[in-house]
Amino acid sequence: WAKTIFLAMLLTAVSSLISVAIPYFIGKTFNTFEIISRTVDTKMLMRYLLVIAVLYTTNWIILSLNGVITLKVSQKLVYAMRKEVFEKMQKLPLGFYDTRSHGDTMSRITNDVDNISSTIAQAATQIISSILTLAGSFVVMIRLNLVLTLVVLLCIPLVTILTRVVASQSRAHFLAQQRNLGSLNGVIEENILGLKMV
Repeated sequence: WAKTIFLAMLLTAVSSLISVAIPYFIGKTFNTFEIISRTVDTKMLMRYLLVIAVLYTTNWIILSLNGVITLKVSQKLVYAMRKEVFEKMQKLPLGFYDTRSHGDTMSRITNDVDNISSTIAQAATQIISSILTLAGSFVVMIRLNLVLTLVVLLCIPLVTILTRVVASQSRAHFLAQQRNLGSLNGVIEENILGLKMV
């Protein structure tokens, strides 16, 4: 697991650096056009276009490979968590099942475990990607134009506030969604699956 997760994090870091480099070279491509003389440095233009094509292709390969690795880690995590939950359920007294909906219990084993594993598997790579992308963008922006960089930094508090508001609202709705999903599975399991027995 550790090696697989480390490889996914390494690929994420490389992909983030490539994502920062692509706009930089696109800007260089536009600089090959001379507005005053209306000429184009064709040699430099083709060179930058080749670099951009290589970066896009490399990034696509890395993202595809990283997606496969992340999916494998996620599925291994799902298997391990479901195995532990099932072993725990074997040790619970019968009173636990008599007082709780079977459908809700099944929902926790299937849907909730899937959501937890996906979040854990993707969180590490997303955090690294976000940090490296922000840091790389910040460095490139300072090199290109310090004044515009300071103007962009003024928007960070507003974005932070909006993110917290959206996150707080989303958390409540997500919790309600999971509860409703558990109730729905309970109704399906008890009313529909038990119909033949009744």
